Amino acid sequence: MRSHTYAGHRPTPLLYELIDRDLWRLKGMEIIEPYIGYSTRYKSLTVSLFDKDRIMAICIRKAQDKEGNPIKWKTYGFKRFIPYRIFDPNDPTIFVGYGIGEFLLFELLELNYMVIQSDSIAHSLQANPYTPKIKDRYIFCLLDNDSSCRATLEPIKEHFKECEVYGMEFENMLDKELPKGYDFRDFCNDVARQPEPTSISHGPMPSRMRSWNTWQTKSKSSWEGNNGRKTERCII
Repeated sequence: MRSHTYAGHRPTPLLYELIDRDLWRLKGMEIIEPYIGYSTRYKSLTVSLFDKDRIMAICIRKAQDKEGNPIKWKTYGFKRFIPYRIFDPNDPTIFVGYGIGEFLLFELLELNYMVIQSDSIAHSLQANPYTPKIKDRYIFCLLDNDSSCRATLEPIKEHFKECEVYGMEFENMLDKELPKGYDFRDFCNDVARQPEPTSISHGPMPSRMRSWNTWQTKSKSSWEGNNGRKTERCII
């Protein structure tokens, strides 16, 4: 499988199909150059995952099996690899994402994160050599709107016993019914695509960034009281 980098080129509609173009404006070229490629075989975006300078996996967004059936995020390499990054060591929160789109979003938004490539990986964290060593932090799992993803919460709590682990369900946070499978990427794209008034002094992105701050504030409010004390709420 050949994968050609997008480095030095303008993002294509394939990128905008995955994540809204306004989000790429945050620091798009910094993300595209190291991580984004193109599969000539499948005519699809690829995302490379690294452990320092070592490529651990190349994930193809849209591929097919031998019978021509579609495969979402076909992976060459280590499916069990868990991308993990701390942007701000003074921020005690870490967000857990489920999927490659979430990995790109965390990099764009510069949130402390770890990413589980598939739900099943959460059930064998103890035996996974790529599980990050985390303690004394607040872990927020950005749960997809389906039972398989919700079932990852307890294994994550069980493994990271030295942390406080919470589940974030977007139906609860947005207070409305959402389609099955709705995830953090859908949420970010929905926020980015909200119509915004534009003026010389106030463009669209500053207002939208307040929306990102809103959900971050909601997540942190589940463990911060007026005096920084934890609450007992586990599902946001």
